Amino acid sequence: MKPDTDKTLSHIDQHNNPSMVDVSDKPITSRTATAQTKVLLPAAVKAALHQAHASEGFEINSKKGPVFQTAIIAGVMAAKQTHELIPFCHPLALDNCKIVINVDNNQDLIINCECKTSGKTGVEMEALTGASVAALTIYDMCKALSHNILITETRLLAKSGGRADFSSDQTPGSEQASGQITIEFYGQLQSTFSQQPLQYKIPNNTTSIEAVYLDLCATHNCTAATATIKPILNDNFAQWNDLLNDRDVLGFLPPAAGG
Repeated sequence: MKPDTDKTLSHIDQHNNPSMVDVSDKPITSRTATAQTKVLLPAAVKAALHQAHASEGFEINSKKGPVFQTAIIAGVMAAKQTHELIPFCHPLALDNCKIVINVDNNQDLIINCECKTSGKTGVEMEALTGASVAALTIYDMCKALSHNILITETRLLAKSGGRADFSSDQTPGSEQASGQITIEFYGQLQSTFSQQPLQYKIPNNTTSIEAVYLDLCATHNCTAATATIKPILNDNFAQWNDLLNDRDVLGFLPPAAGG
């Protein structure tokens, strides 16, 4: 696809000075935008999430209060104040701002923020701000457990109602992440981890089977048993220090099944 060389920066005037876009002649239309931020959780926070899911449902109650409920409120508040944070954003009266926080197969967080308004300019910056501040709030609420929380991949998913609609190339949740493996559990390990295969994202091709297993144990709050459990990689018995690659199928056999 050729780049659109006719496009210019909208917030720079003919003298290369910063300038607010004049929207006085634009029609009022119904506008919607959805943005997404991903939050990668370290083992300590995943363990808290797993424990909370087992006893309290989808929420972590910290000393500061409920983590996800607070993040949703903070994200909505931030979206409404976007014009005070981003210099040339127009003040907008939002008709709605909805933030949804989900947990993916790796027990990392997916934050979606959808904003709606009837106005002369779009709400993509409001959606991006809402998702970002919700993620920052989760960091603040959980940093007592670990500072290794990674906020990543904030992006616009879609917008409509303006001069040109936009939709990202990938539907949320449909992307095949680089370094994604399938993990299967056998025998009594299914009651500890999962009866269904898990999709697990490895950070790079230097990740070992043992590192993944220890992360799973921390997430599920169970004791590691590398001396008795046998790993299987792509239908062959493997060593704990074997490295994993994208699309590998990793399995774990309990002591009885492993012989």
